Amino acid sequence: MDKIRPAFERRCIRAGRAVVRDDSYHALIETTIAALVVEKERFVQTGIGWVVSDLSKSHPGKAAELVERHFDSLSAEVVRRHTRHLPEHAAYRARKRGQGDGATRSAQ
Repeated sequence: MDKIRPAFERRCIRAGRAVVRDDSYHALIETTIAALVVEKERFVQTGIGWVVSDLSKSHPGKAAELVERHFDSLSAEVVRRHTRHLPEHAAYRARKRGQGDGATRSAQ
């Protein structure tokens, strides 16, 4: 079973990458991310990050639009790891660090 599972997972990931390249799925991707991004669960956020990362390789403008729209709800990990293919990556990281600093200061 262990030998079968990684091959299955790789096929699922490849299918997901094909979907983000197809413009006809972008509305569904946007709707799904909007519904899920409010979840703070790490693996939900990571899944969103994978979609953003794959989308940024074929449609960087669309990926940047999604990141901007949902920036406040994205985890720092998603911004740090999954926006690196976007030209605004450094700015996103700085903004997210700034959000964290502001939350720390206001809590003290």
